[in-house]
Amino acid sequence: MSKEERDAYSEKRASERVDLITELKYSILLPSFQSGLTKNISEKGLCFAADQQLPKGTVLQVEFDLHGEESGHVKAIAKVLWQKHEDGKFITGVKVLT
Repeated sequence: MSKEERDAYSEKRASERVDLITELKYSILLPSFQSGLTKNISEKGLCFAADQQLPKGTVLQVEFDLHGEESGHVKAIAKVLWQKHEDGKFITGVKVLT
């Protein structure tokens, strides 16, 4: 996705994104989890680096920890909206469903 495409897409977001780098677990609603690393989050979605390709529309269970003033453990169901391959990882954008 080009910078122009990212900028155009970001203008459509309902809530502001903030940078967040933290460990994240995700599961394709199976009993075993994979690991990734978040890049940024918002109230309605997040972006993370995954080791595997996930088709658009895939529903995931995600878990991660927030740090700082809003610290806590987050568990959510999310749907893959987009993915791109970058530096050996799959950068993945998801919409939080719950």
